[in-house]
Amino acid sequence: MKIPDKIKIGGKTYTVEVTDNLMLGRASYTAEVDYFNLKIRILPNAKEKMEADFLHETVHAILDFLGYREHDEKRVDEMAQALYMVIQDNPDIFGGYHRQQWEAVRDVLYEGDKKIQAAFDRVDDIVKTPELKTIMAEMRESVYNTDRETACRIKELLGGAENGTEE
Repeated sequence: MKIPDKIKIGGKTYTVEVTDNLMLGRASYTAEVDYFNLKIRILPNAKEKMEADFLHETVHAILDFLGYREHDEKRVDEMAQALYMVIQDNPDIFGGYHRQQWEAVRDVLYEGDKKIQAAFDRVDDIVKTPELKTIMAEMRESVYNTDRETACRIKELLGGAENGTEE
């Protein structure tokens, strides 16, 4: 799940900030929603904690939009935690972009390989001297090594096959 920079709730756009300073002064809280300045502030914590806090404050903002001024913290937290579990347990619905990103990157890399191979084939037809053929062979090796390293790095960044993507 990605914590956005902004979220629109009931026609109002709330700015989302990860900050060390909560403005509403509650020392035991790790996040807050400021209805007047349209801000959701979240203290830096573990990723999962921050995501759950973001949903908790989002539930508060939804209730405020619906006209509920008194919010039962226990119920708000239960709703936020349940919503968080649904989002985490259904990545194809709420976070399937990850798989789509990897597939798009993979397609670009494969398409790039085809284009590079075709370009080298065309150059090989043109290059006749042994010196140029040697230079082209070194370039080909360099490009393929770079592409493999880039592909592996992208795969690492996107989670690769371990997170349900195909190679």
